[in-house]
Amino acid sequence: MATDSAALVETLKAKATLLIHRERELFELRQARRRTEEWLRAFHALSPELQDTDMAGLIARWSDLLVGSLSFESAGALEYEAPSGRVTMQTMDPGPPRALTHVEAEADALFRAKGSGRCDPSAPPELRRLADAIGLEEFLWLSSSVRRGSVRRGSVRSGSRLLLFAGSSPRTAKFHTFSEDDQNHFTLLGNHLAALVNNGILAAQVERERTEIVAANRELDASLRELSRTQRELIASTKLVAETSRRAGMADIAAGVLHNVGNVLTSINVGAELVAERLRASRVGNVAKLVRLLEAEGENLPASLATADRASKILNFLRELSAHLATERDEILGEVTRLQEYLSHLKAIVNKQQSYATALGVTELCELPGLVDDAIALVSASLALTGIEVARDYQPVAGATLDRHKALQILVNLVRNAAESIAGCGREGGRIVASIRGDGGARFQLMVEDNGAGIDEQLASRLFTQGFTTKPSGHGFGLHTSALAAKEMGGTLTCRSAPGRGATFILDLPLRPR
Repeated sequence: MATDSAALVETLKAKATLLIHRERELFELRQARRRTEEWLRAFHALSPELQDTDMAGLIARWSDLLVGSLSFESAGALEYEAPSGRVTMQTMDPGPPRALTHVEAEADALFRAKGSGRCDPSAPPELRRLADAIGLEEFLWLSSSVRRGSVRRGSVRSGSRLLLFAGSSPRTAKFHTFSEDDQNHFTLLGNHLAALVNNGILAAQVERERTEIVAANRELDASLRELSRTQRELIASTKLVAETSRRAGMADIAAGVLHNVGNVLTSINVGAELVAERLRASRVGNVAKLVRLLEAEGENLPASLATADRASKILNFLRELSAHLATERDEILGEVTRLQEYLSHLKAIVNKQQSYATALGVTELCELPGLVDDAIALVSASLALTGIEVARDYQPVAGATLDRHKALQILVNLVRNAAESIAGCGREGGRIVASIRGDGGARFQLMVEDNGAGIDEQLASRLFTQGFTTKPSGHGFGLHTSALAAKEMGGTLTCRSAPGRGATFILDLPLRPR
């Protein structure tokens, strides 16, 4: 079940990560959609119905759209006249066309490229010289052929080409980095303009491209709807996983509390049996026998007591009986005191369970030797029945601020498990060593070592899994709950073991809570 809980938590993490990625994708898709819609409106504004308009007017309309609607600082067109190779500026928005000097070779290289591209500070020298000539540090360009029509006054000779450009400078407010989509859309819109300039020869192709953009926009809409639906499903799934995890956690706590209550009740039962056994074996009945003997003397009792030998025997008997009864009283009182400690621990466990829903565990400054001694004392009745020796190896460690009852429950579980492991393998000379170690820093270790049966390496990795147990009558809650409690206190619970060589459980905790 713990594996299922861990899997649920991992699923929750994976889905939360996916949700973040999907939200980022959703934002980027919305941005792309907005920019695409701007380009699409430019396509609509430069409609095929304008193809018979004056060509200079078409280019002016195109540059106005780029500057006014698409946030370019400037846009314009250069004409390359073959075969002379002369380059002239046809239009530039905003402002009048600039005079071009010593850029024929650079422009010629672009015209002959018959393509499109982008000029930025890393561009080749010929592009940088052209950028200086048109006054733009970064621009997109497109070289397109014009076979017929009027660019300026009515005729463009066969073989003429247009170099369309649009861009901006980092010093201006309109500067922004052009995306690959911007470059693609600029190319599409430039081709659209060239198609109109060429009197609709390429109009069909541009219309297909416009249709593709519309279809892409529809796909974006469909993707947005799908992402929104997926987002709703992820939110619902996240809530379900969170609720399932919460219920699983509550079940873990309840099972752990029941296990700890069972441990304490077992100790109470053992202690009660010891008290009953001592009472049954008590010599207090000898007092009644003495009374009956004295009553049997009847009227001879004074004379009998007057006998020195008889009086001495009775006095010695009463003295021995008194000492024995005093010893019995102390032993029974010790067991009753331990029973009271068990009941106090049981009350603390129940109170702790009641506080889980409303508050975190209460921390207090604890002396570690006293904490470990208390845990051993709570299991001492079981240890006494099995004759297991308990040794202590306490290194000096400063007091720790921790949840005392939670730590006590872990230690009681570890000591009891060690005793059961020794008893289960029938080992004579059973021994448990409780140790305290400090790392010289901000942490310490509480260790419980036994010389019991030990644990196979393949099973050791499953020790702290809920429901896993190596005991015939076990339920698999104790170590799982203890590991969870250690984690809640900012620590870990680990085990070192090998078959036939006993086991050492190590509770590693911080001296101060985080």
